[in-house]
Amino acid sequence: MSSMLRAFEESDIGGLFFVAAALLFVGNKVSKEYPKIRRLCLSFAGASFVAYLAYCLSRRPLGGPLTETAVRGLIGTGVIIGTSWIVLTPCSFAFAGFATCLHNWNADRRQTAERRRQLRRKQNLQLEYDRCAPERDRAALLAKQHAVLEGERQHRRESARASCEIVYCLYAPEIGSRFSRQMFNDFVSVYMGDNRDPEYVEQRAQQLTETMQKHLEKIEPRKDKRSIEDLARWYQDVREKICAQGVEDKYRNAQLAQLNVRYRTLVQELLEELKP
Repeated sequence: MSSMLRAFEESDIGGLFFVAAALLFVGNKVSKEYPKIRRLCLSFAGASFVAYLAYCLSRRPLGGPLTETAVRGLIGTGVIIGTSWIVLTPCSFAFAGFATCLHNWNADRRQTAERRRQLRRKQNLQLEYDRCAPERDRAALLAKQHAVLEGERQHRRESARASCEIVYCLYAPEIGSRFSRQMFNDFVSVYMGDNRDPEYVEQRAQQLTETMQKHLEKIEPRKDKRSIEDLARWYQDVREKICAQGVEDKYRNAQLAQLNVRYRTLVQELLEELKP
């Protein structure tokens, strides 16, 4: 470092000035669009100028006059500024390009890693989905079987209630005073609702049917005379109720057959009463 400073101090000021001017001219053209580099170089050159003056003052017996030292320091500062502008500008441009490439490479690497993670996640989800397929199939089958079974159980409840309804409609003219419609409805709602098991509902339906039959057996023959027209109206009303029930055809046909038998029996009894 000392040899370089000694060579700088012994150089011709005119030549140094020409070199500094040339370097400043070229450096100004090169770094014109890079203000940050220009400010950085100026700061570095100012610090170098102050350091050079301090060095010369500490070694003044070996140096020239102070004015010449200051002029040489300014010229050296110009050389440093111009050289820094010329060197650092393309270096900064190259570094910016390298930084951009490095940033893009890192971004691409992160995107590639993210795509791989997403692909692995999808593959894992697909594997898990495939692994659980038998369980899903079994669950769907069980749910379907449960729905079918529950539909059958509900159908059994409705059929039991419908059969009791038909029996009551058949016996209502005789047992209505002993076992009213309200009593019938209360029994059905309490003991034969959808919240009961179908076996329980069917059992209660059998008990209700037997109860209505016992009421019919205990009733004395009616003293008031019924006409053929009354029986016909009663027969038509009960037939319409049977046809309106949401039961299978075989149950409906059986109930209609019971109605026909009951109607013929009542008509025969009425005709027997009308004999002279």
